[in-house]
Amino acid sequence: MRSFYTFLLETAKVHATTGHLEHVGDLLYHGDAHSAIEHMEHTHNRFQGHHNDNHKLSLKVDGGMSIVVGRNHKGQHFVSYKTGSEQYTSPEQIAASGKEHYVRELTPILKHARKMEGLKPGTAFQADIVHNSDEPTEVTQPNAIKYKVPKHKKLILAAHSQYNVKDDGSLVKTTSHPDVHSMSAKDVHAPNLAMGKGVHLKLDSKRDKQITHHITQARKLLKPDVSAFAKTLPEQGKFHEFLKQYSNHEARTTGKRSVKAMTKHIDTYMGKSAQSKLKPETQKKLRGSLNDFISNNKHHFDTLFKVHDHINQAKHHLLNQLEQNHKHHFDIHTHENEEHEGMVSSLGRPGTNEVQAKMVREGPGGFPEKNTANAAIRFGKS
Repeated sequence: MRSFYTFLLETAKVHATTGHLEHVGDLLYHGDAHSAIEHMEHTHNRFQGHHNDNHKLSLKVDGGMSIVVGRNHKGQHFVSYKTGSEQYTSPEQIAASGKEHYVRELTPILKHARKMEGLKPGTAFQADIVHNSDEPTEVTQPNAIKYKVPKHKKLILAAHSQYNVKDDGSLVKTTSHPDVHSMSAKDVHAPNLAMGKGVHLKLDSKRDKQITHHITQARKLLKPDVSAFAKTLPEQGKFHEFLKQYSNHEARTTGKRSVKAMTKHIDTYMGKSAQSKLKPETQKKLRGSLNDFISNNKHHFDTLFKVHDHINQAKHHLLNQLEQNHKHHFDIHTHENEEHEGMVSSLGRPGTNEVQAKMVREGPGGFPEKNTANAAIRFGKS
C-alpha cells in the first residue's frame, strides 16, 4: 500500500515544486494518521520557543498565480508557471505560448527578475504573485485577502521554497525557508515568510494548556486499531476521493465532521458531474458501496473525526496566537487588520521525504469559506 509520504515522493519525481497543500487534519486520511499529530506537536513546540532542524514553519500568504523565477546555469533569467517545466527566458517565448495570462503575468516578472542582482545562476524560487502592476496603489487583492503594497513596489512575490536548477533545467528543492534577499530589487518586494530563529514566537499559559490538552487527547484516541484502519483509506479508490471531498466541504462550511453528515454528503457527491454521468446501475452500485463502507466502519470514523476536531481546536488556538501577537513579525501586512491566511508546517528533508501541511482557520469565517465566496465572485462559480 502506498502511504501519503510515498505518494508525495512519487509525485516529486515528476515535479519538485510544491502543489496542493493538505489541511493538517486531512493527513489523518492519507496513510499515516500520526503525521497530522506530529505536525501539530512540532508547531506547538515552535510556539514554545523550541527549534527542530527537521521542522520548518512559515507564514502562508494568499497569493494569485504560482510561478517559478530563477536563473539557469548559462546565467539566463527565466520564469515559469507553477511547476517550472516550461521555462521562458524571453518575452517572445512567453508570447509564443499563446496563453494570455502567461503574457500578462510572466512577462513583467521576467523583466523584474533581470534586475534581481542577488539571483545566482543555478538557483530558482517558487512563489505566489501577490501584486503585479505598474499602476501605483496602496492595496492589492490577489485572491480572498487584501494586502498593503509598500511604496514604489510594482511586484510582490511571496516565495515559499528554493531550488537548485540542474543542467537539464529540472529543479531540486533545497529549503522551505528561501533566501528571499536574493530576489530583492528596487521595485520588487519579496517578504520573508519564514518563522525561523529570528521570529520569537510565544504562547500565553492558558492557551498553551488548551493546545496541550487537545494534542494529548488526539494522541490518546488514535489507538493502533484506528491508526491501522486509517492506513488503509488511500486504498479505497472512490471512497477515498469522496472522503477528501467531504472533509474539504466541512472545512469551508461547518468546520465539524461526523458520520451522519458524511452519510448525508453522499447525495452531494453523487450529484456532481463525474458521478451523474455514470450509468444508472453504476451510480446505484457506487452509492451502495459508499453507504456500506461508512456503516461497516462507523466506530473508526467516529474516532477519526474526534481526533480531527481536537487537531482543529489546537490549530485554531495557534492561529489566534499568531494573529493577536505575531502579525508585526513579518514584512507583509494585511489591509485594515484582516487576518492572515495561516501557516505552513514542513516536516522532513526537502527533496527527499518532506511533507507539508497548511494550517488555516476552518468553519464559519475561516479562510476556506472566504476563498470559496471569492471564487464565486471572480469566476462565477464556487
